[in-house]
Amino acid sequence: MQTVRTTVTLPKNVYSRLRTQSFKERKTFGQVIADWSFERASTKTKKTSVEEDMVFFEKVGASGKDIDMLKALREDRDR
Repeated sequence: MQTVRTTVTLPKNVYSRLRTQSFKERKTFGQVIADWSFERASTKTKKTSVEEDMVFFEKVGASGKDIDMLKALREDRDR
């Protein structure tokens, strides 16, 4: 796996918790952060994503604007 070195600024309490976790799990600090971010990304399920999309579409529908979806799709396709 390729890696990138970077600098981040964390609140002290977050840093302390992650650092303690890295010692307990005998992992590097970077590995703990990477594991945490992958866990967070995987918790978003397809159902959650679809629900978020539906909320967006309901807001668009409630805006009161008439939209000819067939025309919009054809315009998008022809771009």
